Amino acid sequence: MSARFVSWEEAVLWLREQPEHRELVRACFYDDPLSAAAERYYMSTESGDSG
Repeated sequence: MSARFVSWEEAVLWLREQPEHRELVRACFYDDPLSAAAERYYMSTESGDSG
């Protein structure tokens, strides 16, 4: 990776464009649609709020 990023948002956008990192993007809840990613996060053990 030779790209330089000004912000973490730019880094995430770049990562989302890399097909070989599709699983990582999903595991980090950076995938679309955002509402589905947020729901997965809420239901995960990471959020600490799931029932």
